[in-house]
Amino acid sequence: MKAHHLHQNGYGKCDLTNLSSPVVNEVLSLLKTGPSTRDDMVKRSGIPRTTLYEAIRRLILANIVKKYPAFKTEQVRGRPQVLFELVGGD
Repeated sequence: MKAHHLHQNGYGKCDLTNLSSPVVNEVLSLLKTGPSTRDDMVKRSGIPRTTLYEAIRRLILANIVKKYPAFKTEQVRGRPQVLFELVGGD
């Protein structure tokens, strides 16, 4: 049997099969303040990146959250940043 490691912030392996998990609720709470990048949400919440992204993915599939590219005026190397926002939040 495999042991699950719990992170200091209390977000370990979470059941994200429903949309009422603590991680999903935290993501919704973060996005109520406006659009945000995944990295910003990780920094603000302390939720592990992969756990947070899985919650975001489920919210996108449920049409609760949308994602779109963050356009910048200056030329920046690397991957373009993606913003996540609550549907109907514009």
